Amino acid sequence: MSELTTADTTALRRWLIEHLAQLLGATVEEIDSLGDEENLLGCGLDSIRLMYLQERMRSHGLRVDFAQLSAAPNLAAWLGLLHGQVVRPVVVTDIAPLTAADDSFELSAVQQAYWLGRGPAEVLGNISCHAWLEFDCQGIDPQRLEAAVKCVQARHPMLRASFNDGRQRILGATQLPVFDHQDWRHHTQTAAQEGWHALREWRSHECLAVDAGQVLLVGLVQLPKGRDRVWLSVDLLAVDVESLRLLMAQLGQAYQAPAALAPAPGVQFADYLSRRRQRRAEAYARDREHWCQRLAQLPDGPALPLACAPESIRAPRFTRQAYVLSHAEAERLQCQATAHGLTLPSVFATAFNAVLARWSEQSSFLLNVPLFDRHDDQQSIDQVIADFTTLLLVACEDAPQLPFAEGARRYQRDLHATIDHAAFPALEVLREARRQGHPRSAPVVFSCNLSDSGFVPASFREVFGDLHDMLSQTPQVWLDHQLYRLEDGVLLAWDSVAELFPQGVPQAMFSAYVELVQRLADSDWNQPQPVLLPLAQQARRNLQNSLPSLAPRRGLLEDFFIQSARQPDALALICGAQRWTYNDLATCALRIAAGLLDAGMRQGEAVEVCLPRGPRQIAAVFGVLAAGGCYVPVDTAQPAARRSLIESAAGITRVIADQPPGNALQWLDPAVLEQSTPLAAPKTLSPHASAYVIYTSGSTGIPKGVEVSHGAAINTIDAVQAQMQVTPDDCLLAVSALDFDLSVYDLFGVLGQGARLVVLQLEETRDAVRWAQLIAEHRVSLWNSAPALLEMALSIGADDCHYQSLRTVLLSGDWIALDLAARLRRHATPQCRVYGLGGATEAGIWSNLQSIDEVPDHWPSIPYGKPLAGQAYRVVDATGRDVPDQVIGQLLIGGASLARGYRNDPLLTAQRFRSDEHGRWYHTGDRGRFWADGTLEFLGRMDQQVKLRGQRIELGEIEAALAAHPRVESACAAVLNGSLGAAVVISPECASAQALPAISMLDDTLAAEHRVTAQLLQCLLQDPPPTVLLDTWREWLADYVESLRLHDALAHLGWREADLHRMVGALQVLLRTEGGASQVLFDPLLAPQAMALNLPAGRQVLDTLSQALQQHSGTPLKVAVQDVRGGQLLEQWLNQASSRDVQLTLFESSPGLLAASAGKRRRVASQLLV
Repeated sequence: MSELTTADTTALRRWLIEHLAQLLGATVEEIDSLGDEENLLGCGLDSIRLMYLQERMRSHGLRVDFAQLSAAPNLAAWLGLLHGQVVRPVVVTDIAPLTAADDSFELSAVQQAYWLGRGPAEVLGNISCHAWLEFDCQGIDPQRLEAAVKCVQARHPMLRASFNDGRQRILGATQLPVFDHQDWRHHTQTAAQEGWHALREWRSHECLAVDAGQVLLVGLVQLPKGRDRVWLSVDLLAVDVESLRLLMAQLGQAYQAPAALAPAPGVQFADYLSRRRQRRAEAYARDREHWCQRLAQLPDGPALPLACAPESIRAPRFTRQAYVLSHAEAERLQCQATAHGLTLPSVFATAFNAVLARWSEQSSFLLNVPLFDRHDDQQSIDQVIADFTTLLLVACEDAPQLPFAEGARRYQRDLHATIDHAAFPALEVLREARRQGHPRSAPVVFSCNLSDSGFVPASFREVFGDLHDMLSQTPQVWLDHQLYRLEDGVLLAWDSVAELFPQGVPQAMFSAYVELVQRLADSDWNQPQPVLLPLAQQARRNLQNSLPSLAPRRGLLEDFFIQSARQPDALALICGAQRWTYNDLATCALRIAAGLLDAGMRQGEAVEVCLPRGPRQIAAVFGVLAAGGCYVPVDTAQPAARRSLIESAAGITRVIADQPPGNALQWLDPAVLEQSTPLAAPKTLSPHASAYVIYTSGSTGIPKGVEVSHGAAINTIDAVQAQMQVTPDDCLLAVSALDFDLSVYDLFGVLGQGARLVVLQLEETRDAVRWAQLIAEHRVSLWNSAPALLEMALSIGADDCHYQSLRTVLLSGDWIALDLAARLRRHATPQCRVYGLGGATEAGIWSNLQSIDEVPDHWPSIPYGKPLAGQAYRVVDATGRDVPDQVIGQLLIGGASLARGYRNDPLLTAQRFRSDEHGRWYHTGDRGRFWADGTLEFLGRMDQQVKLRGQRIELGEIEAALAAHPRVESACAAVLNGSLGAAVVISPECASAQALPAISMLDDTLAAEHRVTAQLLQCLLQDPPPTVLLDTWREWLADYVESLRLHDALAHLGWREADLHRMVGALQVLLRTEGGASQVLFDPLLAPQAMALNLPAGRQVLDTLSQALQQHSGTPLKVAVQDVRGGQLLEQWLNQASSRDVQLTLFESSPGLLAASAGKRRRVASQLLV
């Protein structure tokens, strides 16, 4: 074509029309008849054809971005974009072939991924990228079919390609079979059916011998009653979807009339790869820079629920979910898409992404989108069979509140922007991300193959029928979405790794996807189109959450006073030598109530109870309630500053304590209150009146008080009573402190049923041996505590574990070890029932219950179980939608046991207690998920709040309190080895250890003399999850192996080059197994510390350190060792250090490390912090 200037708009328009006609398979007249404002996306111009048009523009000297072309897909807009540019003739240059001396040539990026990914050591490897298709037909001639297969194979070099050593080579002929024939016409129907299922099971996952040139195998099974099955087994190293369609078309033609086949194309795939590389050379560097700038912001793949780690699956098996959308539905979707300026693939992708987001823990994720890029200067490239696939990474963001059309337009814009930078392939993007420390994965694929002519060509369908079944598999892929046009509609198909997902999850996702797609055919796209929760799941949760309260609401004390009237002389409390009957406790409580009223206490007033454990503490609580008040428990060991914060926040004016509070508050001496004339009866209170306020940690450094009504607590107590059936014959050992809400059940749930309480004295609170004695002495039958306290009870000698009287054990407030119940029963009886409970102080003690009689092997932890009567649970995502089964979200608690809110803090109450159309809900900040049977699983906190021995602690409160000290610049708190630890950065002016008070002695974990620097602090308090650790090790291994190729490094490490590949292979396998990364960290040869010390630079650093320390004199050197890995460094350093004394502090409770450090060097004084 001659050179044109943009002044000749007519000529430029004619150029565009000619190329559009070629790409759309239309005539020039048909395209010319369209208006210049016509949206070409509605005329068949999809993303691939638009990409081809851009390539043609570039080859003719026209510069325009893909995103610009797609933003306004009409002739008028394009003529405006091209204003001032010149159409130039295509310059054809000779391209050096990529073939080597042995005629092999390089793999494309996608072929390379398929080739490497099939290796047995790869995650979700040990399989090929493979497609299996089967067709139901009759009257097929085996000889003619075999001849047709061999004819087509001979015409297409890539059907004779062999793949070895990461390269491909075209063979003159392959010695392996290309056709398989089974004659089962004389088998019984049952035998033939069983044989067919066995053959399909084998062939559908077969790895063809691609190293020997076997990339295609066609089979014929002749069945009884004249039925035939034709099947195709294709390795996708050599064939993409369009090539598969071409293969089927020519098989049908070769079977019917081989002489009528068109001449074989002369273009070679190797030459195409060379031209594509040259064509994209300039864009490659530009696009690489684009992606490198975005790597840190790229999301990861969808966080779908998994049944196991992908690394644990050694032989993946794929299964298919499929549905055929009718032609009418597909046509209505197309009409809607055209009206909104959308392509049909973008519509399906948006629906798919919405479903992925619904089942993902994250709203943003990477989607792997294949494009089948055949653009080339050679027209006959369309008749070449090969794998022309290129992969795109599209960052998707779920926005369920948006109208569907807007969400689809966003996806389409993002897809087109990605296509504009496709010269840097997706697989290289992922490699670069790993190299830069931002590892990402894209294991979910969206593939759309909506060819106008259909997936199964007419020439094939006429002989072999339409598609009967199909299955594909791809290494490293979790879920592969595919779309095909068939004779009876559009096939929606999902292929997924069966064992990777929890049972039923892919099926539920696919059903939701089909429902959404069908709804979109007739709905308003200007409105949001939500992905609905599966109906069966919604119905089950509604049923669980609709259990009513078991009894009318009443006051907490009512049941106790009924028991005191019914059995006044029955024993209520045992504490040391003290014995209190129900009458004793009732009378004392009524005396205290009278004294409180005489002191001026108002109805509903909050009164602080700060007394040591014992009967008088319980009587004071009962007295406050009997007087119509609300009790606020404060431990006597509470620091004065925090106690003052609680008193201020709660609006306390009166304190029941043994000692004056030391402030302006009114002190009420219990000894004086007990001298009052008792009330005739306790005050009658509304169930809505506040019963108690328990203070828990707050993130601002100020504790927050949870205010719970009588009715809320009673609802929980009644629900537990329905399960436990506590009677007057029962007895409970009260191990929980009054300011821990488990004590609410101990006091009112147990005494309300006429049972006995054994109350610990102060010196018995941490004496597990004494607990065992009390259990045996008083025939204790009930236990209620955090798991840590039961662990203490079981940690004593077996001869002291006298727990045979226990019949019911309640555990809550923290993680329960999977074997804890079994260990308890070894010292109790097999009939002892163990229950796990959970919830929040804000929801009335407990909200759920799970029996732990048996612990199935598949339980990852003890689950929360099911909601208690009168209570409800939801699991929601960041937008507040209920998430499907197995999906992780935030736990919300609703129902009759919710607290009134936070005492005197309406803002925080409004933040955490929210109402919607489903009712009022407490937002726990906990993570959890529902199992398929409705069981709720707890998965930890979403924020900094942790639980320590059942007590909820906000790390931010600890850090804020520490940082408030004038000599502390910053602080960090964490739970280390099951204990609370904190470390601080001290102001520079603090020159001595004496300047630091005992603020770091929290929970007796760290002493002030063991201060650590800020750098050590960051290292010490990090506890990366296994996946993060694994990714870190993979990145390190990849970088380090490159350096190990240097002969001098190998020599210093004591390695032989011949062993390198074997060692790296072993490492790769180890790092992909659960816990393998941690094992490598302790390897004496392969751990990074060991390698660093064996290399010259590492030894030089160690020598320099030793010399510097030898010049330091004075007190013994203090060394802190974080863990065993640090111990490796220590051992080598001690061998070079001077003979001066060393004080060693270990931050890991490892007896082995302690013994090793103290035993090998007698001059080392070791101290273990636990």
